[in-house]
Amino acid sequence: YQRRVRDAVRGGSDMTHALALLELVERQRHPLPGPLEQRWSAPSDALLCPAGRHRLRDGDESLFVWLGVVLYLPTRDNDAARAQLGDAFRTLCCAWRDALWPRFNAVEHWAKVLRPRNADELHNLRCRVAANYPLDRCDIARRSVDPHGRLIADNWLLRDVIFHADTIKLSEELHQCCLLYTSDAADDRISVDLGGR
Repeated sequence: YQRRVRDAVRGGSDMTHALALLELVERQRHPLPGPLEQRWSAPSDALLCPAGRHRLRDGDESLFVWLGVVLYLPTRDNDAARAQLGDAFRTLCCAWRDALWPRFNAVEHWAKVLRPRNADELHNLRCRVAANYPLDRCDIARRSVDPHGRLIADNWLLRDVIFHADTIKLSEELHQCCLLYTSDAADDRISVDLGGR
């Protein structure tokens, strides 16, 4: 999860969501399997960064605040405990998403999502990811280096969510942009050639 916060440090709004999450944990009696992590960052030019500059208006240099619940799992020789902690973590994350994300305009990190358990969860995940990342632009880059999809074939997140045809289509619809091909005259600021060449 991350969200953009204007004047976060000066106004103290960077703590509001963290306190609301702790209140949710206590009120609903969720086990907290690890610490909360909170950090701040400037905008990034990376297309898949939740703090991407594509989420800001021109000239906006707002801070982004990141808030996460850290999950520590026991060693692999204790599968029952791992499963129990994993289920508790999923329950907490879903309660957090439903109760607080809309209020705080939260965006989950595309690489730290919960694996969907059914078709509805998969569809909802695709919609959330497509709404927050310009995946159509990322897919163009991916196809230039991996035209046959070999690099994503064995990764459920990349194959079934990030670069899935349904997600890319949603992303194209939500991130409408127009590529205008210009001539040398436009580069010289003389005119724009709309006919191309």
